[in-house]
Amino acid sequence: MKWIKLAVLGCFLVVGIFGCDASQDAEEGMENQEAVSQEAEESDDGNSNSFSLGSFETIKENKDLGTYELGPLSIEMKGVYLQEGTLNEGLPRERYGKEVELVVLMMRTNAEQTDLEFANEHFSIKVGNEKVDEPSALLSSAIYPLALEMEDRPAQMTFVLEETEVKSVEEVQLTIAPPISEAGEPLGEEITKIITFD
Repeated sequence: MKWIKLAVLGCFLVVGIFGCDASQDAEEGMENQEAVSQEAEESDDGNSNSFSLGSFETIKENKDLGTYELGPLSIEMKGVYLQEGTLNEGLPRERYGKEVELVVLMMRTNAEQTDLEFANEHFSIKVGNEKVDEPSALLSSAIYPLALEMEDRPAQMTFVLEETEVKSVEEVQLTIAPPISEAGEPLGEEITKIITFD
C-alpha cells in the first residue's frame, strides 16, 4: 500500500512539473509578443538598435511610402527597413540561426469596419528569387479584429530571409491580400508594390 501511495505521489509531481513548464513557455511567448507590440507602438522608426528580442542594425531603408487602400482597410506604410543582427539568448535559434537577415515593415492600420478577417498571413514578400509567404510570428506584432478597432494602430511585420543578405537587396516586392468579409468574400483587390533601396 505504501508503494502505491508513493507511485501516485510521484505521478502528481511529474504532472505538476511539466504543467509549470508548459505554463512558463506560454507566458514567455506572450511576453515576446507583447514586447514586439510595445516596440511598434513606441516608434514608427525601424532604425532602433535596442529591439527587445535582439540587436539589429538597419542597412537600408525607405520611409513614408504612402497609404494603401484595401476595401474598408487602409494601411499607412511608414517605412521598410532591411536589417541584420543577432537574436537574444533563449530565442529559437535552431529555426533562424544566430545571425538573422530581416525585412521589417512599419505601418499604421485603420479600418472602417471590424467584422472582417485580416491578419499577418495577408502579407508576403519576394526578394530576388526568395519568397517569404508570411511574417515571423515571433518578431511581428499581431493583427486581429480587436486591434483593428484601434484607430491609427501601429503594427510591425518582420520577414526573415534565409537565402539572401540584405546588403545585396535592391528591391522588395510586397504583396498584401485584401481583408475577407464574414461571408468569406474579399473586400477589395490584392495590392503588389515594388519597394526600392538606393
